[in-house]
Amino acid sequence: MMAPPLLLCYQLGQLTAFYHALLADILGQGAALSRTVDGCRELAHRTFLEQLKAAGDRLLRSPPAPPADLSPPAQVSQAMQLLQEIMAAHEGSLQAAASTPPQQQQQPAADGSDSSASAAAAESGA
Repeated sequence: MMAPPLLLCYQLGQLTAFYHALLADILGQGAALSRTVDGCRELAHRTFLEQLKAAGDRLLRSPPAPPADLSPPAQVSQAMQLLQEIMAAHEGSLQAAASTPPQQQQQPAADGSDSSASAAAAESGA
């Protein structure tokens, strides 16, 4: 069986971590679905770390000879490109989390009236 690409493992780990947090908030940590998604998150994270370590070990075990012009070997350039893609995916997930506005809960008015109607009137300038 072929191992999934490293970037895909990272993205799956991030996605399942998001859904685990969401489901744990809604259903609770002990819910079967929440535990299952958490197991998927752990598996994706473990697979990502194992593949990352294996790639580093391959470079350490048989380092490529430097080219005559002393530019980085192709294997090193590929590893740096992959790390750059992982960092971009991580940055994208952070930006998405930061741009999501917190949910505003509607508070009932002190006089018992509907606060959403009065808030809408205030926003429209009435």
